[in-house]
Amino acid sequence: MNKKNFVGLCMITAGFSFLFGLAVLFCGQNLLFKIAWSVAALVFFMPYVLLSLRSPLVCKKDNCTSSLDDLNQQVTAVICELEYAQRKLSHLEEMIANLTAPSSVEGRVARRGAVRAAVEGRDEERAKELVKRFLAEEGIDAKLSSELKAFLNQA
Repeated sequence: MNKKNFVGLCMITAGFSFLFGLAVLFCGQNLLFKIAWSVAALVFFMPYVLLSLRSPLVCKKDNCTSSLDDLNQQVTAVICELEYAQRKLSHLEEMIANLTAPSSVEGRVARRGAVRAAVEGRDEERAKELVKRFLAEEGIDAKLSSELKAFLNQA
């Protein structure tokens, strides 16, 4: 166990002890409440304990401590998180676009951002709908129009 993991485990143990102390303070002599508080504290802190004891993700060529399956699962999870974040970003940018004119700087940035994030979030249908709607707006210039269409070509 390296120093970082040891410090993390000590902090978790201190937190568990603090919660148990609160249980004793607030629950008095009632053993059932003490046990309930202790179990709740354990359930709350267990993921942190497990994470602090995991081996590092840093791999050297012939000395990798993580299995290939574990790494592939982590990669898949991160990709899903990124796609979700891009979709959320697309919706936020669309909200800004709804509040701004397409001729304003903020409006152009929001429209480009909404479409780009939809494409990067692998939501091509949404990107197409946004482009169609944004192109139909009054005040859109030719440059923004061509940029929005270019994003669809990337999909």
